[in-house]
Amino acid sequence: MEVTVAVADPGSEIRTLLVELLRKRGDTAAFSDDESLILSGRLQSIDVLELVLLLEAHFGIDFSERGFDQNQLDSLRDILQLIAEPRA
Repeated sequence: MEVTVAVADPGSEIRTLLVELLRKRGDTAAFSDDESLILSGRLQSIDVLELVLLLEAHFGIDFSERGFDQNQLDSLRDILQLIAEPRA
């Protein structure tokens, strides 16, 4: 059973999560909405896993049905676009 939780400002929630993930790595540098976080190496695979779990839980995204492409999670803008895409 898929449960989707309504989020008032997904951009703010995701930015906060990304900041926390980066901070765990000792990275406190600011980032823009379009800045690469995964392909640049700022986030590691374990961080991506945590991000995927959050997106599944909070936004009802089922990566087992959609498939996984790290390019869709590389920046805040990419993640917001993924959330906005209609589900198949």
